[in-house]
Amino acid sequence: MLGRCAATTFAIFLSLVGAHAKADMSGCQSAYSTQDQHQKIFLYTICINSAHEGPDVQASAYTLRGLAYTALGDLDKALQDYDAAIADGGGTGAAYGLRGEIYANRGEFTKAMSDFEVVAHSRFGANSASGLASKAWLLATSPNESARNGKEAVELALKAVKLRDNPDHRDVLAAAFAEAGQFDDAVREETKAIEGLKPGKKPEDRSDYLSRLALYQNRVTYHTSVPFARLSKASD
Repeated sequence: MLGRCAATTFAIFLSLVGAHAKADMSGCQSAYSTQDQHQKIFLYTICINSAHEGPDVQASAYTLRGLAYTALGDLDKALQDYDAAIADGGGTGAAYGLRGEIYANRGEFTKAMSDFEVVAHSRFGANSASGLASKAWLLATSPNESARNGKEAVELALKAVKLRDNPDHRDVLAAAFAEAGQFDDAVREETKAIEGLKPGKKPEDRSDYLSRLALYQNRVTYHTSVPFARLSKASD
């Protein structure tokens, strides 16, 4: 769910270069262009150490380096970078959402919800939708029964779809409807999510959507001990 890393990376990068054009951005620009995660970490480190124009530059660079660590499966270092980004001002708010995903996968649901709440109230529309969707996803799919709330999940997911209608958010809405016992609505939304998937979507992601559709067709909810599964697959 919520395979938004590329869009998140681009949004943070734009905020970084747009607001701080005078800063030494050579390391950051090179890091964004390369596909090698180890090289990204090296270059974002240069950017972090050379950005003297204000905390937002370093906050964004920390967040992007955290994404590189996430891609390598080093979630402890990613968490440290998201913490540093937030301490430096939080950038676009993405660091909160990314940190919240790690907390959620570790079963620290209160911390995760707190971070998603920050993102949901972000002044950036895309991040706001992402925060709403992440919170709704956790409320709908958490393995902890006391943490689930189908009605609230539906309300949040509907807002996320209104802000940004995409397959990931439709997938969230479907899970929310299922948790609320509205399985016909869940089937409808999961079907829309599958129909909206781009041809280049990873086969395993499409398979996940189809598996959830089968559950809802059989009037079964979807719960998972790893709410943000892409993190556990990052180093595969």
